[in-house]
Amino acid sequence: MMIIEHDSQTERMIRSMTEIQALVFFDLDGTLLNDQSQITDDVAQSLKKMRENGIIPFIATGRTNTEITDILKKTGINSFITMNGQYAVFEGQEIINHKISADQAHALHEKANELNHQLAFYKHSGIILASDSTMAQHHYEHLAQPVPPIEVPTFDEDTYNMLLILGQGHDEIYQKAFPELTFYRNTPYSIDVVTCGHSKGTGVNEMLHYLGLDNVTTFAFGDGPNDLDLLRACDYSIAMGNAIDDLKRIANYITSDHNNGGIVEALNYYHLI
Repeated sequence: MMIIEHDSQTERMIRSMTEIQALVFFDLDGTLLNDQSQITDDVAQSLKKMRENGIIPFIATGRTNTEITDILKKTGINSFITMNGQYAVFEGQEIINHKISADQAHALHEKANELNHQLAFYKHSGIILASDSTMAQHHYEHLAQPVPPIEVPTFDEDTYNMLLILGQGHDEIYQKAFPELTFYRNTPYSIDVVTCGHSKGTGVNEMLHYLGLDNVTTFAFGDGPNDLDLLRACDYSIAMGNAIDDLKRIANYITSDHNNGGIVEALNYYHLI
């Protein structure tokens, strides 16, 4: 587990944050992105207006950094929590960098092979696939992302932030075999794997504590199972109209779906734009 220590750049950044009015955390797939995995122009304009109002937008996603590069460029966002709380950056400065141990990664790789599943290995700097499969093709097509390169993974040091099981079924087998890891099934084709107890929500809490922003008002937008902890971690929680029922049950506000102006509707409702 690793939270980056303060350096002089971070100290200057923290001292400059007295004008922050609120922090807003957005899931990507099914939330900030539409069904074409795109940021619409009205959403991009709303994010710009938020920043002008002293409100900082965050991305909070299961994706890794390299998978959100185009989204960061489109939105101008430079604060994010990736890989379900395993890694985080605030205003361009790395804050959190949790890693799965080499022994855990190797053991999970062997179990996945036993169950005829593939494994993808995630660092904040990129992704590799241990082997290709139809399931891998389906998963990355679902995210409108290219299939990562196939490479032999290394297990000689703690290198990976997140693992991705590419397969259907056997969720409980993994959970029972690896109680020291946390598993999120976020698509029909894949399970996200992170260190025990970490989530988007813990990423939010670690970020706020590190930056001394515990008293700043927070908002969260989401639609899926890995957004439950995210919404619970924030002061105001917004479920998209297309969200799972469990998320809608805990939300303060249910907005329209991600294809029909749900983001802008909720931002207006809370007077954030």
